[in-house]
Amino acid sequence: KALSRSSEQLEAAAKELGVTPLMAFFSMSAEELDASVEEFGISEEAAAKMAPEQWFDPDEGLRTVRALLPAFATDAKVRADLLEFVSVFEEAAKRGLRFHLAVDY
Repeated sequence: KALSRSSEQLEAAAKELGVTPLMAFFSMSAEELDASVEEFGISEEAAAKMAPEQWFDPDEGLRTVRALLPAFATDAKVRADLLEFVSVFEEAAKRGLRFHLAVDY
């Protein structure tokens, strides 16, 4: 949730640092998209314009998160969330897995 509250600052920092912003790693399956249309009232037209589900290399996520960590050194909650991503991305890389981010409401 700390990352969600700091999304604009994270996006700006990523752009300044020349790394992929975290939300660029967001994707959802067709089933998740259908549920969002129903649950959150997203229009069918807007849903149709969304990109199909994508999966990313965890090394890309690691590059972004490691670059962002120093920029949020004084924000303990954001830093803790970013460090959790480091652990997850490192494990995914070890296992040869890909990832995408989802929004948890």
